[in-house]
Amino acid sequence: MYYREKQDPMPDRDGNQLWRPEIVRTGKIVDVKELSKLISTATTVTQADIAAVLYSLPQFMNVHLKEGHTIRLDGLGTFTVYGRSKGKGVLEKKDVRPSQFGSLVLKFTPEYSISVGGVRTRALLNDIEFTHIDRLVKGLSGTSDNNNTGDNNGDNDGGNNDNNFVDPAA
Repeated sequence: MYYREKQDPMPDRDGNQLWRPEIVRTGKIVDVKELSKLISTATTVTQADIAAVLYSLPQFMNVHLKEGHTIRLDGLGTFTVYGRSKGKGVLEKKDVRPSQFGSLVLKFTPEYSISVGGVRTRALLNDIEFTHIDRLVKGLSGTSDNNNTGDNNGDNDGGNNDNNFVDPAA
C-alpha cells in the first residue's frame, strides 16, 4: 500500500501545521467484471455465474436490511442499518415519528480475527506493507533519484526499511 505526506490545512493549538501520512490510491477501480474474472480463475465457477451472483447480492441484501436484519458475509464482514435522527427529540414517547430520521446509514464492519497475543486483524486489511509513493514513481520512470522520499532517516525508502518494492506495472 502506498502513502505520501500530507500537511494539515489548519494549524494545531501551537500554530504548527503538522504532517501526516496519507494513503495513495493507485490504478483503476476494480469492478464486478474484474472480480468475477479473478474468482473464476481460482474456482470451477464460470465468470458469468459469479457476475450474476455479485450483481444479485445488493438486491437481496436490500430486502433483508429493509426488514431490520443484520447481514454477515463470512470472510467479508457485517452490514447493519442505523438511523440518525434530525433536530430535537420529543418529550412524549407517543410523539416519536419516523419523520424524525434525518438519514439512514449503512454501517459495514469488516470481519476480523484475534491472535493469541490479542492483536485484532481485519480480514480485508491483513499483511499490508507500506511503501512511499516515490518508490512507485521511480519504478515507473526508471530514474534512480534518491532525494525527496519523504523520510528524514536517510534510508530513502519512506521510512519502510524493506527493499521489497514490487512494480505493479510488471
